[in-house]
Amino acid sequence: MLTPEMDQGRESDSDALHVLPLSAVPINTEGLRRARLIKNAALEGVVELFTGEASGSGYIQPRDLNKVYESKTVETQNDIELIQRLGPLPSYDVYSLRVELRKLGVSMKDTDGLRLSAEKLTQLSEYMYAFTLPLVTQIYGKPASNAKDYDSLIALFQDPNVEAAKKNLGLLAKKLRIERSEIPKFIQDYGDIYLSLAFYRQCLDRDIGKVTAFLDGLPEIRENRALKENMALVDTCDFVEDKIRTIVSQIYGVLDMFKLHTDDMWADISPDRFKAIKDMILSYQSKIGGGLCAVHVKMNIWSEVFTGEDVGGPYRRADFIMTHMKQGLERIEEIQFGDLTV
Repeated sequence: MLTPEMDQGRESDSDALHVLPLSAVPINTEGLRRARLIKNAALEGVVELFTGEASGSGYIQPRDLNKVYESKTVETQNDIELIQRLGPLPSYDVYSLRVELRKLGVSMKDTDGLRLSAEKLTQLSEYMYAFTLPLVTQIYGKPASNAKDYDSLIALFQDPNVEAAKKNLGLLAKKLRIERSEIPKFIQDYGDIYLSLAFYRQCLDRDIGKVTAFLDGLPEIRENRALKENMALVDTCDFVEDKIRTIVSQIYGVLDMFKLHTDDMWADISPDRFKAIKDMILSYQSKIGGGLCAVHVKMNIWSEVFTGEDVGGPYRRADFIMTHMKQGLERIEEIQFGDLTV
């Protein structure tokens, strides 16, 4: 069973698009809490029951968990049913999960498991700058050099040391119809929403090189003297290429649109406008996460098997496309830009 194992070794589970440690959700059965849901090559969520250098990895479909856990306790059965509902989710990134868990009616008393790692937050500082700049500029009149990360940003508004900034904070609170003491809470809310966009943008930028390499290699397969007569293969290549290009183009497009809407919001900030932007971003997180997860899994698996241009000739690559690259892509929802209104 193919899974993007190489990438799992490089990033925290909490930062992954395709990995869900079951300890992060309300699972009570001890053995299941140690397991993980992982997207395989077909974009199916499979349960990784164990992994190790000596033992290898053991995967099972969620629907088969009852064969392993024969306990008839209500607790275990409830845990298995929850995993079976989580398996088909389009992405396991923390932002999509928050949205989907609410839809599933899953109560999350402790959300610490649905947060990005400190290392990832540091990596996202550069991506967050575009979203924090309008806010900082509105209060300080210019970018603040000591607002380098999320925590520094919040601290900047808790105790501003510039008289003009204090006045501008009061004006912002008035526009938002909140008390000035509530500004840090607004900043936290604002920061978390835009961290999701920064995270998604970084994920796409990280994988775009693999996407380009994969797409650039497709003509060699299509133009091969023997393979080009295989219409099923040609059709599959066309489908995979079109789907990958569409996903990438739509996600870049929607993230750019969110940036434009945000700039426009700050031109005349109000509680209604902020809520509209926030609700719009939340409504797209599952589609964005699902598209990114699909691209990430497919590109990682491809690059692991074909690590260089000379590894695997056109016949081997064609076979891999037919058996592993198409499966699951048909379930990825497209993003309708007509819905991007506030």
